[in-house]
Amino acid sequence: MIEIKSINQNNKYISCIDRVKYLLGPDRTGKEYFVDSIKRIFYKIDHSEYAYENKLDSTVTIDEKTIKLKNWKLLDIHTHINLNQELAIGSRSMMHQYIESILRDIEYSEELNTINILFEQLAEMLFEKMITFDEIEIDPKFETITQKQLIKMLSLRFINEKNTMDYLDLSYEAKILFQIYMAKQIVEKNELFKYMVILDVPQVSEKIKNALDSITSDNMFVMVLTEANIDVSIKDVTYFGTKVIDFSNDISIYNELMMEVDQVYNLDEMKCVIKRFIEGIDDKDTRRLENYL
Repeated sequence: MIEIKSINQNNKYISCIDRVKYLLGPDRTGKEYFVDSIKRIFYKIDHSEYAYENKLDSTVTIDEKTIKLKNWKLLDIHTHINLNQELAIGSRSMMHQYIESILRDIEYSEELNTINILFEQLAEMLFEKMITFDEIEIDPKFETITQKQLIKMLSLRFINEKNTMDYLDLSYEAKILFQIYMAKQIVEKNELFKYMVILDVPQVSEKIKNALDSITSDNMFVMVLTEANIDVSIKDVTYFGTKVIDFSNDISIYNELMMEVDQVYNLDEMKCVIKRFIEGIDDKDTRRLENYL
């Protein structure tokens, strides 16, 4: 588990992440500020004059330490991604990282070594057929095929039952699942790095939730921004409302809710009410709780 913290002079956001943390609640502005402050670190974007003037410049830490980009990487998953551009394997795309991961050791493979030997033999054949003049010869050479060259040569497309698909043919769920599966493969094949994954989705379907539940990598930490009600453990939720509460923190539950709500609950009872609330169950206890969130 890690604790990620974003603090400026106006706000303080803290979320403890085991593997997947759902950022729930109606305060979309707070959620976006929290994740954008994290993205700013990974994208190496300095704070603007406006941010300093309005006290929005933030300090972001993981386990009370500054984020070291030599150890951490960011993957950003969302609905408005252009998967056709991903298939073009741009250098900054997730697809590029995915293909790099698959081909990480390709330069040591027997297959690529054989291809390079064949190119050498082809160069020798060309040499024998080229003209010689005044005892001057032309020596043809093919560049040795490397991982980077293979990626440049690669062409990708979606197909279904041998029919070519455009990314606009994919459903909302398929677009998100495709990105999740890519992220999981990238993380699993790069164990030396830790990955912060930000997943921004309006709804979490059963298939998407199952894909997230199947994450087992200890170096992958996912934050899910959604407005959906969802059946998850409360320890996997940070709630953004009139206040920000990490429900994995019993002390926060006690101080922010149990000490304020006009009903006596013990800790276990309070957690049961929170669980029903995040699932969207409407009863007198969840309606009462909502007044304090």
